[in-house]
Amino acid sequence: MSHILVCAVPNPGHVGPMLSVAVHLKKIGHDVTFTTSEHFSNRVESAGISFVPFTGKANYDYRSFNSSKEHDDVADQKLHLLETYFADTNPRSA
Repeated sequence: MSHILVCAVPNPGHVGPMLSVAVHLKKIGHDVTFTTSEHFSNRVESAGISFVPFTGKANYDYRSFNSSKEHDDVADQKLHLLETYFADTNPRSA
């Protein structure tokens, strides 16, 4: 079988469904690693799934996360957060 990396934005609405997918994949024989913020490590590991935390700004706790005040429009705010916390934290190829 394959080794599959499952990634989830660190909030319950994303982690829960993706963890269900990861558990199913493991049950059918795949080697699965799950990555999200450290806040969810116990939940992932108690499901029997290997866990690797996000690093840097992406490794935040959704319960104490403050969005940027500089963006009034919700869509602009979400785009800014995705760029700042995820896209900008990923290494880019030269």
